[in-house]
Amino acid sequence: MLATLDQATTDLEPYVRRLRECVRTAIGTFQADFGPRLYKMALGTQASLIRDYIVDEIKREFDGEPGVSHKTSHGLFLLNIDNRYLLRFKKFDRRLRTRNIPTQLSLDFLLQQPLSLPGMPDAATHLNVGYKPGMTLATSTIWITRPDGGMLDWSWEITEPAQPIPFPAEDSPRRPRVRPRVVTDREATAGDDVRS
Repeated sequence: MLATLDQATTDLEPYVRRLRECVRTAIGTFQADFGPRLYKMALGTQASLIRDYIVDEIKREFDGEPGVSHKTSHGLFLLNIDNRYLLRFKKFDRRLRTRNIPTQLSLDFLLQQPLSLPGMPDAATHLNVGYKPGMTLATSTIWITRPDGGMLDWSWEITEPAQPIPFPAEDSPRRPRVRPRVVTDREATAGDDVRS
């Protein structure tokens, strides 16, 4: 049976922070490596490279974790959590959809059909984990979605909430306020002399 949003939030809560950090770290590392050259890259190339960086982070983070395994087959990297969830890592568009080459494997994943791969559980819920770019890559939001063909059954934003900017303490030194310049009578009338 496919997991509802409530079930997934409960089951995946122990992993959410780590998934989010893997995506965030991958984007940051990609920007550090290619930042000055990003304008030369097609968006599809960027998405493909960022996905490779995410996969590398996921492997490093979850390698050897009890109940968690990963596998790459036919170009599809999947993170298997307790044989209940199969996660793949993608870039989302503004409507939280993914772009896929329509292979039978990718269609089966989107349609929640059993994957014809050895060692993959038939009853697992397929989820996309990824980023939706903001104005910049650094302002991307991070999501988990459950696809149902070309539609979504549900989506869950896992972006870390923004930290509030602290106000200065009452006893901390304050910058003096800038006061507007006061124009004297003499300066005001000097302008009249010039205009005459």
